[in-house]
Amino acid sequence: SYVLRNNKKPTKKKNIFDIAFGYQNLAIGKKFQKMCWLYRPNPSQYYYLITRIVPTYSHPKRRHGKVWGVLYWDGKPAYNGEERPIRAAGVKKWRLLKDETKAISKPQIVVAPPVNVGEGSGVTKEREEEL
Repeated sequence: SYVLRNNKKPTKKKNIFDIAFGYQNLAIGKKFQKMCWLYRPNPSQYYYLITRIVPTYSHPKRRHGKVWGVLYWDGKPAYNGEERPIRAAGVKKWRLLKDETKAISKPQIVVAPPVNVGEGSGVTKEREEEL
């Protein structure tokens, strides 16, 4: 079960557990989307926000278990935003929805030089009152 994208190498379809085990905290707080929702108008508005994952540890590769999340349909939380079990989490038709906000790779930190206040520091009385 491979998918061919834009004449690139075929990619293997994945279920929620295949994707979640590659992230810290089992991808809790991440957005997952079914592949069939890609054909809807504005597909980034249809996703599950994962709240809990309980894998079955008896499975050798831990690709089974239960998953809960909040369904967002047309950009709004469905079922009054309550957490519900996700059906078909083990079926290989899921993808991780990337956030539209770009993360800053290197945050810019501005460090001001230290100001010595006191005698002989070169700071005048007026400047000292401002500090």
